[in-house]
Amino acid sequence: MIKFKVKQLMKKRGFETQLSLAEASGIHPTRIGPIIHGTVRRFDVETLDKLCRALKCQPNDLLEYVSD
Repeated sequence: MIKFKVKQLMKKRGFETQLSLAEASGIHPTRIGPIIHGTVRRFDVETLDKLCRALKCQPNDLLEYVSD
């Protein structure tokens, strides 16, 4: 299972709201919610790139594999 760590990193980087991260990343606000809450089912490379740029991080900072 893939665990999303976006919410934790978002707070660490000073993003108080989903909207602030959406604006900084260029990801539509309706798409950012499921990513932050870890309920997204599909995740494209462009979205990952935008998050990494906005949060100044590497992809492995955002995602973690947890065995079932």
